[in-house]
This record gives sequence, structure tokens and C-alpha cells, in this order.
Amino acid sequence: MQQGGQNAAPDTRLLVGHINHDNAFNILDCNLLLNCYSDVLPPKGPCSTVQGGADLNDDGAVNQFDYNLFLRVINNHRGS
Repeated sequence: MQQGGQNAAPDTRLLVGHINHDNAFNILDCNLLLNCYSDVLPPKGPCSTVQGGADLNDDGAVNQFDYNLFLRVINNHRGS
């Protein structure tokens, strides 16, 4: 590429909430988030493999901020 040139990138739709990376937004994602949720108490279930996916805001914790973001995604995803 020459200096000052342009690169064309394909359109990409990035959606928060696909925790298990199966390209489907469903109850499985919700269950993984709830299993990894650890605001005050330790997580309910094993989270090592999905911890990065359940941390929706990338702050290093799965807590109320991720849950609220997940709820917002659910509300916006309806009918899509």
C-alpha cells in the first residue's frame, strides 16, 4: 500500500453478549453470565473458559455492570 492510500474493510457487526461465541444470542449466554457473576460472593459455576466472554465491559470482573449491559443488549436485540 502506498502512503496516504486507503484500505477497504468489510462491514462487521460486533455485538456484546455472545458469551460462548456461537454467534447466537440466547439463554446459554445468559446462564454463562450468571454462573460467572461474582459481585460479593464467588461465582456459582466454572468460569475459567468463558471468563473473558462474560466480562462484557472488559474491566476484569463479572459483576452488576456486565449484567446491566447484558440486559441492555437483550432489550435492543428483540425483534432483530
